[in-house]
Amino acid sequence: MTAPSKRHNRHARACDTCRKQKKRCEGEAPKCKTCKRTNKKCTWTPSPIMISQYRGGHKYRKKTKRYEEVNARGPEPEVSSTAEIDRAAQTLSLYASTGDSLNDKSTAASRTSLEHLNYDKIRRCGEIYFQEWAPLFPALTETEFDKALDGFFDNTDPSSRNLHVTQIYLVVDIVGISSKGHGLEQLPTCTPRWQAILDAAELEPSIQTLQCFTLSLLCCIKHRDYKRLCLYMERAIGLYKNLFLHEDDKDEKHPGVAVENHKGIVWTLFILDCFSAAANDRRMELKYQDIEPTNPHKVDYPDDEASTALYLLRAAQILAQVLAEYPVSPDDRHSFSQRMKDLNSKLRKLHGKLPDRHSFSQRMEDLNSKLGNWHGRLPDRLKLGQDMKSSHPALMTITYHYILAHIHKLAFHFGKKDEHVQNFSLFQTSCKTILDLVGRLEEKDLNLPLCLNRNDLVSVCELGKNSTIVPHNAL
Repeated sequence: MTAPSKRHNRHARACDTCRKQKKRCEGEAPKCKTCKRTNKKCTWTPSPIMISQYRGGHKYRKKTKRYEEVNARGPEPEVSSTAEIDRAAQTLSLYASTGDSLNDKSTAASRTSLEHLNYDKIRRCGEIYFQEWAPLFPALTETEFDKALDGFFDNTDPSSRNLHVTQIYLVVDIVGISSKGHGLEQLPTCTPRWQAILDAAELEPSIQTLQCFTLSLLCCIKHRDYKRLCLYMERAIGLYKNLFLHEDDKDEKHPGVAVENHKGIVWTLFILDCFSAAANDRRMELKYQDIEPTNPHKVDYPDDEASTALYLLRAAQILAQVLAEYPVSPDDRHSFSQRMKDLNSKLRKLHGKLPDRHSFSQRMEDLNSKLGNWHGRLPDRLKLGQDMKSSHPALMTITYHYILAHIHKLAFHFGKKDEHVQNFSLFQTSCKTILDLVGRLEEKDLNLPLCLNRNDLVSVCELGKNSTIVPHNAL
């Protein structure tokens, strides 16, 4: 090792011999006076402080150089989104396993391999997510995703790094599921890893943890994982209430989180709870009172890109009112038809007559009018046109007909007898429209970023289009 220059402090840069003998070292090259006098080899070993400073500076320079190279290369040629996402997930899985993030030794080992992480591919997944999914479900902002990506590289806190890795996995998984309308086989490595982290009991009760649970609900819906959907929904809503996000003074209790971030998380949670309840025939966990502090009372119908989630939220509120009209508690897993028969039998025994069909039909008409008003006030960028360039207008139309189908199904079973044929015909029309729009999206190779499983949606609509249902109030 070369001798130090004379400008360094002699005590800090003493040679090994002088340091062991605790003598003052002159620091002269190639030998100090003490080593010359004793005829010993004069060597210098850097102190631990200098080693840590050097390594820290080297790491910073290395990261800066890598980011500069990424920016200098510019955009890469377009390739198959499925292939690039698959390679990104495979690369990510090598260095961000759950076990690596749970102890210091494995964390340090994974950090030494981070320089091989395919940063461009993960960034590409983020771009697809924030273009297709984030406008509808704003639980995670782009700034927070960048922070998670930086934390994945730099954060030394294992618990915080767990959540950063989970957010990255969830984003990659969501994009992979929705890519070109395909389903469950594209990214098999992502799902078990974020599930392993979220299944752990010792998770910090924080906004970041709530974001992970909210995104996981979207993955469970797309994966048709009903068991985990119920589990994560219960944990997410429990954490949501423990963090006091349903109270008016939530911003004072969480000053570090922006108000818009609060709204995005709460809106997404309510939308997912509502649509998953409609699709899986279960009771909603959240109520309107739970999201009332974040409800945009003063915002009418703005026309900007950030308001897409607001329109979907208003549709979810209408759907929640429709679900509240179901006169049966969906506690069991029987079919809808069987539950209707059981209800009619009980009502005949108790009252000798069925519920007032006229008042029920009037409520359905009011909900239909409210839904039509919502659909008519959509901005032009969210209205379906002949040239389908984006999936969001089609998704809003699918949402409209999905809620409309629920309204006509209820009106058919419990409405006026003379309107049975009309309600059933309108129900079938909505099912046909949904099938047509899903087919057009697949023809255009557009994604389906909706909180409904594509296969389940198609199956239900096919059944509704081809079915002949006997009204239960005519039995």
